[in-house]
Amino acid sequence: MSSSDSVGMAVKDLNALKAWRKGKADECLAKLNSIIERAEDEMGSLDSDSFHDLRSIRKLEKFPSVRRAMSDTTISLRAKLQLNGVPSTPELCALQAILPKQSGVRIQKKLGEGTFAKVVLAVNRRNACRAESGWNGAGLEQHVPCMARRIYSFPKEGDKIVLKTMKKDAELGRYGLECIGREARVHARLSHPNIVKMFGSYESEEYIVLVLAYVKGEDLASILKQRLRLTEEEANLVFVQVLRGLEHVHGRGIVHRDVKPANVLVTDAGRAFLIDFGLAVDAGSDGGPCDGRAAHTERMAAEDYEDYDAEVRVVGTLGYLAPEILQGLVGGTVGSSAADVWACGVMVYEAVFGFAPLLPHEIVHGTVEFPDASWGIEASESLKDMLLKLLCKRPLERPTATASLAHAWCLAAAAAADEVSLDAD
Repeated sequence: MSSSDSVGMAVKDLNALKAWRKGKADECLAKLNSIIERAEDEMGSLDSDSFHDLRSIRKLEKFPSVRRAMSDTTISLRAKLQLNGVPSTPELCALQAILPKQSGVRIQKKLGEGTFAKVVLAVNRRNACRAESGWNGAGLEQHVPCMARRIYSFPKEGDKIVLKTMKKDAELGRYGLECIGREARVHARLSHPNIVKMFGSYESEEYIVLVLAYVKGEDLASILKQRLRLTEEEANLVFVQVLRGLEHVHGRGIVHRDVKPANVLVTDAGRAFLIDFGLAVDAGSDGGPCDGRAAHTERMAAEDYEDYDAEVRVVGTLGYLAPEILQGLVGGTVGSSAADVWACGVMVYEAVFGFAPLLPHEIVHGTVEFPDASWGIEASESLKDMLLKLLCKRPLERPTATASLAHAWCLAAAAAADEVSLDAD
């Protein structure tokens, strides 16, 4: 075949591709007009097929020829859809399609993504009365087969909410699937001013969706990354609230197992929330009593690992694991609620001094020390005493969250923490 013939075939193929894209653009326009007509009547009437259509449209928009083919009217309609709360990307359309259309929830933007879940910001477009019949009412099964609903309370109309969507993907393995189901069960048992509120959950054969309250704030990890450290007064206010949240968690027989700055949200007013119970366990049913020995390790099933006898999964984040957890890898004891308190102590130290109290190789046998005055960091003797107690290497001698709150350092911020919570409510 000559070079001129090759060029001719390429041009022919290109023209065919352009024609195909133009046809798809016209098809998109027709679907978009149909969708907007239903949206203008009532947003709640949109079904899953509409969002799948929108997902296809937005995938095609990446082609220049399709964008050119779409008229100004189409762009105007698309803008109106976004104004009415219709998701603006293929990914968000796919997530919206998971939800029952009666819920009145409209996804707005993606907030983040983790190992097991995608987290998105949404808005509740139904009032409480309509929400009760739509979110949790009869007749839902005929629209979303096999959809289980566990709704405990309802956000107000217009309130922003957070959806944590987790897919039951076989690639996650038995452990991952257990974590997904366990988070919904555990979080549902918690209700406290310093724990992000869970309204309920939806569960289908493929997905679990947690409906959570939206907190306008920033996680502590991001704050420390920007500022390096907090003043002692600021740290005092934040960690009294974190310990109050942990007190509630432990009082329900639950162990968080991943206490760290990224899992603490702080508002501009100073209110703190403990979040992300993806690794939490009900120690009574999942791992013994709350002060049991096996809450932070899980031996994998034989089908998950070839070397079954040697494989032990350590749960948590390196740098915040208590020494007894690391010792557990070589046959020592493994802490639970006491390990959450250790992690809180690490966070307090990092927040005030700007660095970790111990390097990884020092956690088991190292000694906690404080920088001298030449560092230019002021810390009260009360704080130092508190930290030495929280970072005690012996878990049975480490204070509980309740006992920690009775320490003089925590009592100094108790009134301010009460005021922050009351003002926010």
